[in-house]
Amino acid sequence: MFRHLVKTKKGDLDRPFFLAACPIVFAALSVISPAVIAKEWGPYVEVESFTYSEAMSINGFIDHFSGTLDSGNKALTHDRAEAGVRYQQWWLGKVIRYDYEIAFSPDTALINYQIENHLPIDETRSYEIYLKAKHLRSSGLTLGRYFQPRSNVRLGVGLSWLSSEQFYDGYIQASVEQGSLTAMDVSSFENLLANIDVSNVTTPSEVQALGESLRPLVAELKQQVASTNISGSADYFYYKPALHEDDYAAFDDVDFTAPHGQGYTLDVFVDWQLSPKWQAGLKIRDAYSQIRWQNAPGTQARVDVTQAALDAVNVLDQWVEEDVIKRASGQFFQPINPADPSNPLGAIPALQQQILEDRYYANVRNQDYTQRLPPQVLVHTGYQIWPFMQVSAGWLETDVESFPNVRLQFFQHYWLHYEFTSQAVGIGFDSQYFKLGFISDSTDLDQAKYLAANLSVNINF
Repeated sequence: MFRHLVKTKKGDLDRPFFLAACPIVFAALSVISPAVIAKEWGPYVEVESFTYSEAMSINGFIDHFSGTLDSGNKALTHDRAEAGVRYQQWWLGKVIRYDYEIAFSPDTALINYQIENHLPIDETRSYEIYLKAKHLRSSGLTLGRYFQPRSNVRLGVGLSWLSSEQFYDGYIQASVEQGSLTAMDVSSFENLLANIDVSNVTTPSEVQALGESLRPLVAELKQQVASTNISGSADYFYYKPALHEDDYAAFDDVDFTAPHGQGYTLDVFVDWQLSPKWQAGLKIRDAYSQIRWQNAPGTQARVDVTQAALDAVNVLDQWVEEDVIKRASGQFFQPINPADPSNPLGAIPALQQQILEDRYYANVRNQDYTQRLPPQVLVHTGYQIWPFMQVSAGWLETDVESFPNVRLQFFQHYWLHYEFTSQAVGIGFDSQYFKLGFISDSTDLDQAKYLAANLSVNINF
């Protein structure tokens, strides 16, 4: 499941922001709007990215869940590279983006960890499986402008037109009560049917013997199935099916070719000089977005495994009690014909179809779909406590996690950073023409769960 939704192969993460295993990652605190307004005009380059994995290291997460699994239920990455030109209050550039936000239950991470590492799955415990993903890999153009409504307030608006052929949007869910995996032994039902030999059942005594032998077996199977509770559902659109929908002949009429999406996102920036020593800022990335996918494959499904199994057992029970036992009691008699459509043993395909229709639902289709990206909201405020030092605090809010942080800036250019959620620390350098920063929760980058850095170059003429 994770392999499809988060692309756990390292090669699949060879995007512009992860080069030679050294990601260029966004410094989550700093408000890096498309930077300083050029004196007249000039080219600029910005690379910013932010990656966080709560349940295990980032390296382990993208490498088939290798390493140590800790508690956690979320992971995200927001990566962006932009290059272009500024002219006075305007900027125009080419942008490449890779965005992923995933929320999942701890059981989902545990099962995926066991599968990827070839570990046995504990079939005696209960599981709550949940995975919600929002993903977009895109590129396009961005156009923006700054406004100065007051001498101490600057507003910025950026509009990006994006094109993409890779996305996920939706959820997958399943519930397994304690002991259900052990009790729901499908082979028991299959073996029971396989061992019923009615080819030589031609006399009332033989029918009675068959009924008496089947009755306790069916009762035991019914009790076994009734002790289980297995169900699931899914509702998502995608460029590649995570549930292997393309493997089923029933969906041969669905076009699983990666669709094409186009749309726009709107970014908002605010800088406010509250006093000579006190300033604040706000950046909302994807404040509003709309990506329109044409003929995208999508799946809506639900399944109740327990009820489906009970239906099957009840059919067999009814046949034993109402048909076999009646024959043995002398109410009527005729030889049992396995090919008779009224005999469940001879009508299993039709029964399976009916049970599937009653307890399983799957709507796999192509349709136009509009995807909306979750906003990333960053607020910060800073105060000049001494001529050579400024202290600031910030808050980065994503759809799956919050990241409060503080920063000390020395001699206008150098800064130290601390992020509370991951306990990451960082250093950096900021100037009018060049910015560079790096933040991590570990000196061993292979074990880091939080990586953040930014790089920008601005040349003014």
